[in-house]
Amino acid sequence: MNPVLKRVLLWLLALFPIVYVGGQVFSYFFSSPVEFETVNSFTVYDRLEVEGIAIRSEQVLNQVSSGYVYYTLKNGARVAKDGTIAQVYPGESDALAEKNVETVDAEIEALETLQKQGSVGKTNLEMLNTLLADSQKDLVTMAKEGNFDEVATVRAEMLELLNRKQILVGKVDNFEERIKVLTEKRKALASGSYKSATGTVTSPVAGYFVSSLDGYEDMFDYDKVTALTVDDVEKALKATPKVNTDSVGKVVGNYEWYLACIVPVEKLSLVGEKQELNVMLPFVADDAIPVTVEKVNKQGDRAMVLLKCSYMSESLSAVRCEQIQILLTEYSGLYVPDEALRFDENNEPGVFARNGTTLQFRRVKINYHSETGKYSICDPDMDVAKLETKKETKKTETTSTGAVTEVSETSEVLQATEEVEEAPYLKLYDDMVVGGKNLYEGKVVH
Repeated sequence: MNPVLKRVLLWLLALFPIVYVGGQVFSYFFSSPVEFETVNSFTVYDRLEVEGIAIRSEQVLNQVSSGYVYYTLKNGARVAKDGTIAQVYPGESDALAEKNVETVDAEIEALETLQKQGSVGKTNLEMLNTLLADSQKDLVTMAKEGNFDEVATVRAEMLELLNRKQILVGKVDNFEERIKVLTEKRKALASGSYKSATGTVTSPVAGYFVSSLDGYEDMFDYDKVTALTVDDVEKALKATPKVNTDSVGKVVGNYEWYLACIVPVEKLSLVGEKQELNVMLPFVADDAIPVTVEKVNKQGDRAMVLLKCSYMSESLSAVRCEQIQILLTEYSGLYVPDEALRFDENNEPGVFARNGTTLQFRRVKINYHSETGKYSICDPDMDVAKLETKKETKKTETTSTGAVTEVSETSEVLQATEEVEEAPYLKLYDDMVVGGKNLYEGKVVH
């Protein structure tokens, strides 16, 4: 071989490892960064949006005597039959004075009970500290949410816990001095010229107490709601009812209540009688509410759809005219944004995911794609070991507008093959690529 050529080849062979390693180092530190996102589960619904009105069994509470009404229950609280809802005083100062006396009485009683218990009532210090920390968190949460109805109750609980802690750590032996001070305070308050309550408002039934009225309480006959028509509901939605100003509130006495709404006839294939569905009240609650389609009354090109609900809460006890989202088809699976989705040489969808220090193409089976949200919901249960043949079937799909269309779908007959193991499916909590350039199978990432 020519000596010059031989020398050139030897130099090239010597430089090759250096160039290769240098290229890898440059790529590692200076190439376009790869962005990852953890794969999470997600649920989305096709939904039908309508306007509806809530119908409940409600009993209006009339004021028994004139004067200042002092509520002993917070709005939305549960109440037993014949339970006290409010007391009526000659004036506001009378109500506040008597409540101050009752607060002092309660504190004296708590201290006396604690003294009588002595060592029997002692609690583990660690448990006391945990309970105190929980109470402090409750107070912070109430302050953030602007919910001050329960502050007095939490304060009393914290005071009792602090008193228990003082006895447990030996800081005090008894509360005689504190009881004496409170007793004198009680005498001073009681000697004031305030008047006691002149009347009491009680609940005629067990249920939820609501302090305000909206005028719809007597608009519908609760026992005849299945006979409602489109005209009845439409008239109620447009109404401006007169509110009874002489009332002190109402009690929602039956935990079964209804949502009456108007649905176009062409959408009735989606909501049939006795069908169990979920609805969302976006301006009231974050969680879906289970309902049953109780009745469908057609009238021309529209229908009155009556939804029955057996779930009641503080917020639901006061709803009336609301925007309702009837949840139809549910899609649950792996959330894959459009920027992560790619297609292999066989035009099969998938994503690049982290596999140790390199990238690996992982397939996905798309069950739902949102054009507006720019994401897909993918099957989370694809077996990474198996796939043999595909058989075409048909299914119906409901769009966000409620239209029903027929689309093709593939169902898999599963059987182990070597080929599938080389192209696994995406799994929950994988790190998928959502950004980066020059992506390929086996690319080293950091």
